[in-house]
Amino acid sequence: MKPPRANLKITLRDLPLLIPYPAIEYSVGRVAIGYRSLIDEPDAIQEFPELVGEADIKAFIANVNAPRKPCETVRLILGHEVLHAGLHCRRLMLGFMFRDRYAFRNLVGCYIFAMDFMRQALQEPDVFHGEPLLEIQPAVLVRENDLRGWVMDLHLMGTGPTEDEARRDLVRQYRSVPGLL
Repeated sequence: MKPPRANLKITLRDLPLLIPYPAIEYSVGRVAIGYRSLIDEPDAIQEFPELVGEADIKAFIANVNAPRKPCETVRLILGHEVLHAGLHCRRLMLGFMFRDRYAFRNLVGCYIFAMDFMRQALQEPDVFHGEPLLEIQPAVLVRENDLRGWVMDLHLMGTGPTEDEARRDLVRQYRSVPGLL
């Protein structure tokens, strides 16, 4: 049996993701800066510690948050590890939501995005590696009268014999995600 090419996960929680969320220390010496609106403060992208030396992904995220785009990013995790046999792995988790508040509140838009993502993964099997995951979960926009809606987290993994090749593989993959560009 072949492994799946992509996974879709819908997470229902008693406590949805609150936006904005504060800065937190997620490991010793590593602090996430918390939520920053790159629509209201585009230059805040320079403050993300994960993006130091990551020109390609910084440009991609800036483009996702550019005027007249359908989505805005809400969170980011970017990491590197060396797996068995020296294989390098670059992981990206990019959380985003629809800018249009009607679309944000309605799960249908997330399903359409997920359908396009899954269709591409099936029709173009060489685009994504490592079983990409799209997770849909509830969120609350605290500064907008506790408006309830949905956030999508895209999890991708680039691999290669070197860190640079794993980075290039990851860049190629996230540039292929339908609906974000």
